[in-house]
Amino acid sequence: MKKHILLSIGLLSSIFAAAQFVELSDETNTVLGTSSNTTEVLSAHWDVINISGTGRDIRCTREILSTVAGADHQFCWGEICGPWGTDYELSTEIVTLADGDTSSSFYCKYRHNGNPGQSIVRYCWYDPNDGSYQLCYDVNFCVDQACIIAVDEIHTAALWSIAPNPLTDMSALRFSFPTNPTDGQFIIYDQFGRMVENKTLTAKEGVIMLDGERFENGVYFCQLIEAGVSSNVQRLVVSK
Repeated sequence: MKKHILLSIGLLSSIFAAAQFVELSDETNTVLGTSSNTTEVLSAHWDVINISGTGRDIRCTREILSTVAGADHQFCWGEICGPWGTDYELSTEIVTLADGDTSSSFYCKYRHNGNPGQSIVRYCWYDPNDGSYQLCYDVNFCVDQACIIAVDEIHTAALWSIAPNPLTDMSALRFSFPTNPTDGQFIIYDQFGRMVENKTLTAKEGVIMLDGERFENGVYFCQLIEAGVSSNVQRLVVSK
């Protein structure tokens, strides 16, 4: 039986950065809704401030960590809002900010369509010209309930890493699932959100070699999935 623990608003949300890059102003961790309002659209907005010390091109991604069946997600960055859906999403627009400048264009939206439950979404901002700069933040959309998380699920997540990264010649993807995967996949997207690699994983653990000659130079996004559940998206930089 799964154990559950009620989390405070600040505990479940997570901000983590690879280097000093951007900061968020008046960020929202948790958004509450009511399933009886079937047309309700929950939303959160905050400013994104460039604190890197130099001008930056900034792009945004969305990863659905968990979602309620029948719900839809959308986010806006720059002048363009992406489509409603539940797929991994890369912003169409790149916002350029001088050092110290602020973008007020970020909005995330959630349509529960009358379905109660909790959905968790991770948004990441990164510099497409320099893979060492990134900041990610988790938002909880909770309809008719307090936000909860299954402790057992935290400890049974798949573990994986890619090294060396940046990829210049050959890199190794090392993965380990808690049990033999029933539907394991390793997927690579390019910076435009197009799938460029999709490998089926059937072993509990192993190593997959990535050949740099198969990829153009640039930033890619890697995702490990098992039975429809995604582990954290990681960036892969190819620099030959």
